[in-house]
Amino acid sequence: VRHRFEDFENSPPISYLSSEVDFYQYVFPIKINQRLKWGHILATRGCPHHCSFCTHLIRESYGSIMRHKNVGTIISEIKMLSSQGVNVIAFADDDLTGDIPFLKNLCSQLIESGLNISWTAHARIDECNEEILSLMKKSGCSLIRFGLESGSEEVLSFYNKTRSPQKWWKQANSIIKICNSLDIQVLGLFILGSPKDNFKTHLHTALKAITSGLDLIQLHFYTPYEDTIVHLRSQTHKEITELDHYSWNFNNHSQSSKAMVQFFYVLIYILFYLNPFRFLKSIKNYFSFILHNMELATGLVKSYLLILTQMFRFNIKER
Repeated sequence: VRHRFEDFENSPPISYLSSEVDFYQYVFPIKINQRLKWGHILATRGCPHHCSFCTHLIRESYGSIMRHKNVGTIISEIKMLSSQGVNVIAFADDDLTGDIPFLKNLCSQLIESGLNISWTAHARIDECNEEILSLMKKSGCSLIRFGLESGSEEVLSFYNKTRSPQKWWKQANSIIKICNSLDIQVLGLFILGSPKDNFKTHLHTALKAITSGLDLIQLHFYTPYEDTIVHLRSQTHKEITELDHYSWNFNNHSQSSKAMVQFFYVLIYILFYLNPFRFLKSIKNYFSFILHNMELATGLVKSYLLILTQMFRFNIKER
């Protein structure tokens, strides 16, 4: 049972043992000319949005009301982590841009602190603009993860991702372009296989993922966990036997065959990461990362090769 932490603002700084710091390792490639050592920070709790696929089984926090930790406390935590050799902070918040005044204060104090530490976060495109992104960059933001979900307006509506699905990708393209100009890496998150998905919607998602100027992509399979809105409002969902939304053995809920969903999953990754121009750009951008983080880089390559091998496991029949 998870309980909502109401008095989050007055919570004390969290101190970590060296073994605990070492536990928090992320595989995101960062433009940094040194060996990465990650730190984990939760600056806010709650998310004001109600995406229909969202589950508390995966979220970092609970509730729809935004609560935030005192900024001074956050700076103290970062200083303690920095003293332990941490040089990149992963803000694990469900939506760091959910409270812009708070985020502006956090960024300003990070700049004033002189810590000069890189950081990553999860954000929403409809909460960002050039002003806040510029401030985030100045305070050390190196990579932002945006949940873009789908290239289809119908699927976006089904996900309750935005009140204006027809404007979603216009906003996304604009924000991605701004991030590119500020040298903030952009990782786009997408979901395949929803009940509204078919060949056409998957094709739209593929085109958006490949052509939108993203630096990195990450694909998930649609999984209607029992606490999600889509599961609670539907009586027709198939039994969920696989709870890992990255698993190749996902339960298919789409209008396409499972093999077709798997095909698009592999196709998008291949066309994105093996694009010659993007491949050369990635080598240029991440050469220092690879040089100083060979183990992490090797792990990323192995993960990608594993995805490619899935091509040979397609089953024409629905599983």
